[in-house]
Amino acid sequence: MFMLRYSASANCLFLALALHLVFLSFPWSLRAEDAEIEHYISCLSRKASAKDVNNKNEKSPEAANAYMAVNSILLNGERSIDSLVSHFDDAEHCCTLETLSGETDLTVGKMCYLISCRILCPHEATISVFTKEQLAKPWKNKDGFVEWWKKKKNDPIWALQLEVLNEQVEIVENLDAASYRTRFAGEKRLSKLAFEAEKQQILKELFEMRGYILSFEKPHIQTKIFDNTVEMQGLPWNSGFQK
Repeated sequence: MFMLRYSASANCLFLALALHLVFLSFPWSLRAEDAEIEHYISCLSRKASAKDVNNKNEKSPEAANAYMAVNSILLNGERSIDSLVSHFDDAEHCCTLETLSGETDLTVGKMCYLISCRILCPHEATISVFTKEQLAKPWKNKDGFVEWWKKKKNDPIWALQLEVLNEQVEIVENLDAASYRTRFAGEKRLSKLAFEAEKQQILKELFEMRGYILSFEKPHIQTKIFDNTVEMQGLPWNSGFQK
């Protein structure tokens, strides 16, 4: 199980609301929504306090505002991606992932990349991901994402989600119980029966998501940044967020 430690300014949410009103009232060079997204991204660069880091059950306003900032970016969907891409190289500390193999610090740039991936790969936060093959994307890293986005950004976001979903369906359909790679080192392999049951359930969920997007020609809005192997200390990161 992963544990995520996160912190942001206590005033982020209030400042965001104030900025929203200001940008709606005056002509600025940036569109109001762009400026608002930039503010939310700025909330990701707040360093964690000792209290936030050491108290596993901390439900601080700072952490809550960070949670709201990430969800607000996700809810803005494709409108967020250009701003997120411009921050891919930001080196400020964002949060710390605590894993079985130790701690990994995430920069603001890395978090912006993860959010961008989630907007375009919403299935990864809801379906079971138990093989390394399932983590494949049309891009291999943040540089690959930038180039891919330059070519695709004028396409509807729902069409891009379909492209990624179709690739994911093909990957899952070709998974084999004997040769699949486990997601984590040392992870116990599934029996052939359990593997096939898991595979069919994943395909069912992928087909349902693809059917929704095709029927309505609207993107699937994902409000979870991480899948169910990730837990936010003191906050319901995996419960999603509804307007």
